[in-house]
Amino acid sequence: MNTPENELTRLVEWIRLYIRKVEEIHLTFIKTFEITSPLSAWVAGQIPQMGFIHVNGILSSYQFHGIGCRVTIRKQTIDFDYGRDHRTDGFDPWRIFLFLRDKTKDPLSTLSVKELETLFGVLGKNGVILKPSMSLGSHLYYFNSYLVPNETKVPTHK
Repeated sequence: MNTPENELTRLVEWIRLYIRKVEEIHLTFIKTFEITSPLSAWVAGQIPQMGFIHVNGILSSYQFHGIGCRVTIRKQTIDFDYGRDHRTDGFDPWRIFLFLRDKTKDPLSTLSVKELETLFGVLGKNGVILKPSMSLGSHLYYFNSYLVPNETKVPTHK
């Protein structure tokens, strides 16, 4: 049965997976190009705006944009923006929508951006995620317990 609590729990699990994938990509850029900040390196012209990198041995296309990057690993799109201090653990409904749309076996993949925004609102209202006011990446959400991410509890739907 697909209860609101189950939906929120699954969404949190997918967001955690998204964050892990973004971190994996970020570290791949650092290792591949021998840099400390992929975004700064791109802005400074040290790495190309678009090209290919090997993520876990899989040739993947990438394209930097604005304050982020879009990477396609096989048919999976992972689009992310960097937060303040080059943080990679931020997320928003649009990027989670892109990440989920290829997961055809999960009912969450059929949700619209608007429906994801509603679920984000519930998670925010219950203190699971927050959207700090920062100049860079002000549209990004973070887990409230980002210092101890595995302890994020999903409260009941209110």
